[in-house]
Amino acid sequence: MASEESQAILEEIAELITPRIEESWEWAKVDAQVDDERANFVISYLDTDGNTKQMEIERAIEIIPDLSDRFTQLQTATADESKGPWFHCQYTVHSDRRFETEFSWEPPEWASESGE
Repeated sequence: MASEESQAILEEIAELITPRIEESWEWAKVDAQVDDERANFVISYLDTDGNTKQMEIERAIEIIPDLSDRFTQLQTATADESKGPWFHCQYTVHSDRRFETEFSWEPPEWASESGE
C-alpha cells in the first residue's frame, strides 16, 4: 500500500487521532470495521510508561464522522483486485510517524446480527 493517495489518507487519520491523546505516547491504534452501512472504531494508545489505554469516548466522538470518511476512502484506495474492499483494518501510527496497516476480508461483527 504505497500509493500517494493511501499515504495521504494514513497521514490524515493520524492528524485526526493523535492531537486527542493528552499525554506522551509510543503508538496509537485504530481497530476499524467498515462496510456499506456501518463503521465501528476502537482507538487505543500506548503511553510512555508502557500502559495501553483506550481513548475516552468524549475525546473520540467528535472525530468519528471524519474517521469514517477517511477509512472509507482508504478502503477504496486499497481494495484488492481479486478480493474487493476489506472490512477490517488494524491501523497503527507510531510517534515517529511510521504507519502499519493490516487488512481482513472477514465480514464485520454486525453482519451476522442481520440474519445473514
